[in-house]
Amino acid sequence: MKSIAKVLAPAALALASLSAHAGVFEIDSGLPPLAAHPAASKPAAVEPQLIQSSQGAVADNPALPRAVSTRTREEVRREAIEQRKATLENYNYS
Repeated sequence: MKSIAKVLAPAALALASLSAHAGVFEIDSGLPPLAAHPAASKPAAVEPQLIQSSQGAVADNPALPRAVSTRTREEVRREAIEQRKATLENYNYS
């Protein structure tokens, strides 16, 4: 008897949940509906940053401008350490 109840109880719950949502095809998330925009369906004309050919290694795309940093490695490292210290000082440990 217990084995029948163990099988029938979950099946009854599953059928009840399916019947409760039988007519609902859209779940309300509280967000505004997405508007179909004709430009959204077209692929973007963006050049890839990296290009890989079948014969060679990955290379930068020559069509894109190169971003050259004026900061040295030590400046970047020092800034990262300062940001980390500021974050730890402002962290609330309570």
